[in-house]
Formats: sequence, structure tokens, C-alpha cells
Amino acid sequence: MKCVMIFLVLSLVLLMAEPGEGFIRSFFRGAKTAFRGARDNLRDQRRQEKLARYDISTRCLSPALSQ
Repeated sequence: MKCVMIFLVLSLVLLMAEPGEGFIRSFFRGAKTAFRGARDNLRDQRRQEKLARYDISTRCLSPALSQ
């Protein structure tokens, strides 16, 4: 019942929006931006994890220098 109510309210909001406002286009543009930001954040986290696993400074040192 709640889903039906939410659907009807959102439909009413979309139908009441003026055509010149471009509500639907701006809504999809905002959703696209949000998903792109989430995807970039996930990619950045994965990149940071890879860099943390492959720490160049500890692997490049020779045994004589690490003492």
C-alpha cells in the first residue's frame, strides 16, 4: 500500500511539473551524476587498496638497507 501511495504522489509531482522546467531531464541528470560519483568512489577505493597491498617502498629495499 505504501508503494502505491509513493507511486501516486510521485506521478502527481511529475504531471504537475511545467514542461519548460525540464524536471524529468534534470532528475535523470542528477541520478546520473550520483551514480557516476558512487562509481568513481568505488574505483578510487579499489585503487587505494591495490596501492596499500603493493607498497613499493618496502619491497624495493635491499636486505642490507632494511636493517
